[in-house]
This record gives sequence, structure tokens and C-alpha cells, in this order.
Amino acid sequence: MVASPATAPRAALRAELDATVARLVARAAADGWPIRADHCFLRIAYDVAVGAKWNTVVARPA
Repeated sequence: MVASPATAPRAALRAELDATVARLVARAAADGWPIRADHCFLRIAYDVAVGAKWNTVVARPA
């Protein structure tokens, strides 16, 4: 399926995010980091992005 021009940037960003998270998870496992699950990395990124615990700024379900 070919992405429309409106969804192409979103699809590219999603692909980049997925690849980054996969690299973080692999690095965490290899180096023995205390955080290893993909959703943990995303929660940290969301917290940094909004400047607070993400769910105090963004209504659930998010």
C-alpha cells in the first residue's frame, strides 16, 4: 500500500520512532540497562516532551 501525501510524513516519523526504540531496546539488553521495555523508553520520551509526567498533561486514553 502506498501512503498518501498527507500520511507520508506521519508514516516516516513512525518508522523512525520504531527503529529508534528497537535500537534502544537492543542496546539496553546488551549493556544491562535497568530500563529494557520499549514502552518504558517511550514514557521517558513523552515525559521529556511535555516537561512533566506525560499523563498529567495528556488525557487518557492516549
